[in-house]
Amino acid sequence: MPPEAGLVWNIDQVQGPSAAHKDSDIAAVSRFATNSEAFWFAPQPAIKAAFWYDDGQGWRPYAVPARRPNAPTSGIAALSRIPNSMESWWIGAEGTVEGAFW
Repeated sequence: MPPEAGLVWNIDQVQGPSAAHKDSDIAAVSRFATNSEAFWFAPQPAIKAAFWYDDGQGWRPYAVPARRPNAPTSGIAALSRIPNSMESWWIGAEGTVEGAFW
């Protein structure tokens, strides 16, 4: 269902210039009603993320640990099954399927 007429989108910058690989996908999850998490590939072989809580502090970045370099054009997937858990998957630079959970 499209947004109701007259509603306005609020626009936020999650991270500044050069924070993401230009060909990167992005994935997002919400662990509970007042939370959002976003995941993407940084220009260097790294997985970055940011979380947002409805507390007025905005987006806060962090890194997702990875054992091997990622393939930044592979795409990324994320899932939250329960409020205290998140999982993400991506393709490694050597064609492996990698994942991390919290």
